[in-house]
Amino acid sequence: MMSVKILLLGANGIVGTDIQKKLNKVYQVESYTHNELDITNSNLIESKIRELTPNLVINSAAYTNVEKAETDQIHCYEVNTNAVKNLAEICYLYNSTLIHLSTDYIYDGVRDYPYTEDDIGNPINIYGDSKNKADDYIQSCKCNSVILRTSWVYGDSGKNFVKSVLDRAKMNDELKIVCDQYGVPTSSNFLAEIIDKHLVKHCMKMSHNPYKNIFNICSSGYTTWFNFAEEIIKYASKFDPKYKIDVIPIQSDHYNTVAKRPSYTVLSNKKISTYFDINIQNWEYYLGFFLDSYIK
Repeated sequence: MMSVKILLLGANGIVGTDIQKKLNKVYQVESYTHNELDITNSNLIESKIRELTPNLVINSAAYTNVEKAETDQIHCYEVNTNAVKNLAEICYLYNSTLIHLSTDYIYDGVRDYPYTEDDIGNPINIYGDSKNKADDYIQSCKCNSVILRTSWVYGDSGKNFVKSVLDRAKMNDELKIVCDQYGVPTSSNFLAEIIDKHLVKHCMKMSHNPYKNIFNICSSGYTTWFNFAEEIIKYASKFDPKYKIDVIPIQSDHYNTVAKRPSYTVLSNKKISTYFDINIQNWEYYLGFFLDSYIK
């Protein structure tokens, strides 16, 4: 076991669950759920970091309800912005490198080609704004840090699109899914694997000097929510006919939502794949890998 101490926040979320599984096999990991260690309580966070003196702090804790955030703004900013600011300052104080999970929703989606790490955020909803403000602060503060921007994440734990489609398919004859929003589905297992195999070692190697970086971390290719749902149903119905239902494309304005959704948030993964010499497969590959184990 490498002599690396890691503090993981948000350990029971979609990404946190898989990060914990991967890292526990190799490193000394102290994992905490929101109920066990509230990220908004800066005194508790500082006390825990002072006690553990971790080399790395991985923050996968977040307020992720995009729709509710519009009417629950104070709480959203408290978790996604203010708590992260405090966390970054505490990491600097105790010489811990911060790995922070961010989102494609920092972008406005008005263009039709992939966003790179150098593109400036211009969010169109409260959730995206809260995450973008945190990213900006992490970049401006003195702590060593890596920001990981990802998109359309799914996995075994928590609420996510893949599990929702499968659950709804068992209870309905058809699903109506928006076809005019484009992004990159990303497996939480894939994301955790990149952190495990590459980013932990990289952060430790760079920890002796001031260091900051941003990586988009997602599958290759892109799709719409409608095509994503089609692929889920097509694959799942091979194992169980109860999943074989019709998927109907609809426009975003079919739903009267409070939060605006960006229409195009495709992320380029060229930087991370080149930096660590990773062959990143198309999103369909990782979806099939996930469904193989999840449905069986």
